[in-house]
Amino acid sequence: MHAKRLMVVLGILIAGLLMVPSTALATTENQSYDFYFSGTGATQGTGGVKKDTSSECFISIEQLTMESLYLYIDGSIFRDGPWINRTGASGGGTAVARETGYFLIRNNVKKTSGSYARLTGMSPAGSGYISGEWSPDTNQSGWWPYLV
Repeated sequence: MHAKRLMVVLGILIAGLLMVPSTALATTENQSYDFYFSGTGATQGTGGVKKDTSSECFISIEQLTMESLYLYIDGSIFRDGPWINRTGASGGGTAVARETGYFLIRNNVKKTSGSYARLTGMSPAGSGYISGEWSPDTNQSGWWPYLV
């Protein structure tokens, strides 16, 4: 009896996995970024990248020469903008980088702004440099801390 129930449950789980829409299997290939900031308020941004899901963005910070740096996930319906800050659960927020490592950034690009995202950085004070990789979609939710 238990074996039969187990087979039914496994069958339901497998059928559910097969019904996952292809958009949930997003491209999670990392894109490199390399920003130099010439002074307070200076900004740099990547080009637009297709965002397939409403997942967080992944960011690897490999070099950071500043005490802190503001990061934003911008969204647009077009690959080249115009861009709107969609950082955080409701958009308009800021993610603050203070150290190297692997992180996630909450955003609502897919829910509100369409299909493209970009990573933007802004210097809150002085000059500096940041580099690493990022992905607009991630399959690593829960693996890394959030930048807030």
